[in-house]
Amino acid sequence: MKPITNDKFKLERLELTTPERIDTLHVWLIDGASLLTEIDIDPEDGILPKSNQLQVSIGISSWKYPAPKYTRQLRQAEEALGQTFFVPGERSMPNEIALATDDLSLNASFPREDQVKRDALASLGEIISQQLPTTKLERVDLATAKPIDYIDRQRDPVLANWCNSSADRWVAVIREKRNGPWIGVRPASQ
Repeated sequence: MKPITNDKFKLERLELTTPERIDTLHVWLIDGASLLTEIDIDPEDGILPKSNQLQVSIGISSWKYPAPKYTRQLRQAEEALGQTFFVPGERSMPNEIALATDDLSLNASFPREDQVKRDALASLGEIISQQLPTTKLERVDLATAKPIDYIDRQRDPVLANWCNSSADRWVAVIREKRNGPWIGVRPASQ
């Protein structure tokens, strides 16, 4: 289902859609309804949970806004350190190494006491986790090339392979404090 909102971003109605036709920021998968009229909506609260339905909202901004990331901070890091860095999805990346990425969000609504729906969501979470394995990422001080620490995050293996194919590729290049060190984040070396 695709939510249709008014000019004040209030939910007006739902429309059926297919994966090939998604052109909005998020869609709803609703199990337990066979007709649009069986789905309760409220302009303020969106789609309302019903006892016989499992409602999952899936959001990814690339469906509507596929524009690449802006990279002002990345260019500042390059200038300060005299190095070249690439992060997936950046605007000025050469086409031969371009990699589009985006964050995916899932939200679900169901009656609190419905253990069947809770179990179904747990199963969905396990399936997603199998597709996005936990990856050990290292945060590196880019001026010294010394690791700062390690964090575990679920990441697509395609992203890890892309980063590991060249020393100038990073998941992110950030500065946590105004005059702090430039930090690169990438899959930890084995």
